[in-house]
Amino acid sequence: MEKNRNTLEFLETWEEIYNPGFKVVESEHFKNRQFTPSVSEWVEQSNAIDARRALIR
Repeated sequence: MEKNRNTLEFLETWEEIYNPGFKVVESEHFKNRQFTPSVSEWVEQSNAIDARRALIR
């Protein structure tokens, strides 16, 4: 579970830096859950951008 938490923390930091529309408060809710969200859940609820697509541009 620690690996998943570290991944979410990394993604959150990345989004805060590169995505002005990122919803930090909504992303915090994922840290309190006992399971890892799907990519679509993460993107939809936190207004995250898909880092893979951002890197392609």
